Amino acid sequence: MRNLLVFVLVVVSVGILFFSHSYWEEKTTFTSGMKTAEMNEDLTVDERDSAGDDYLGKAAKWPQSAKYRYEKLLLEEIPFQIVIAGSSSNMENEKSWATLTKDAIKQAYGETVTVDLLSFAGNSAEFDVENISGNEPDLVLLEPFLMADNSLGFISYDELSGWIDDIYSANEESTVILQAANPFYMPEKYQQQVSELMVFAEENNLVFLDHWEAWPDTDDATISDYLTNLYYPNELGHELWSDYLINYFTSE
Repeated sequence: MRNLLVFVLVVVSVGILFFSHSYWEEKTTFTSGMKTAEMNEDLTVDERDSAGDDYLGKAAKWPQSAKYRYEKLLLEEIPFQIVIAGSSSNMENEKSWATLTKDAIKQAYGETVTVDLLSFAGNSAEFDVENISGNEPDLVLLEPFLMADNSLGFISYDELSGWIDDIYSANEESTVILQAANPFYMPEKYQQQVSELMVFAEENNLVFLDHWEAWPDTDDATISDYLTNLYYPNELGHELWSDYLINYFTSE
């Protein structure tokens, strides 16, 4: 009887030991799997954060409102929409400042941004801002049509103010940046109008990108080396203009 009892106790003990070992092994494997999954998940988040920091670093020179909007859309994985708008006399060229700038921005930010180019051949009175606002852009780089307006003898800042209001109405988180068209030799009246545009930007808390500072002075005859027909950029002029903008938009 005693032998039978001892045998039963041994069998029960072995069973308990086997069950305990199996449970411990299963629990250890499960916990290890959980930790591995957590590490992989953390690595993915870290990599994403690192990429986000890299993109935001390139946007260091942007207006604060644009950087905030871009960061928000990065987290939501929604592309940040940029519109570059201006006169067709300066934009409609595969090597234009606008195309070169667009290509550089796309290369720097990849799928996190979209860039649309909108060119217009007329003057301010003929322009329909719906061409811009209809895209509900997050950032607009706008070259007002000063040279086209100048030929008609007027510069309408009321028109410009209305465009900006419409852009903000389409996307209240949008940012508008202004720039002038290219300089040329001895522009006289046009240079004064560009100065007025800079004042308009300051009075309306808008960033004005003064790429003229990258060109030779307007009273320096060598500025013509960057122009064709005395007034519009040649290939060198487009490169000079785009280099300035690329440095701003990608912090290169």
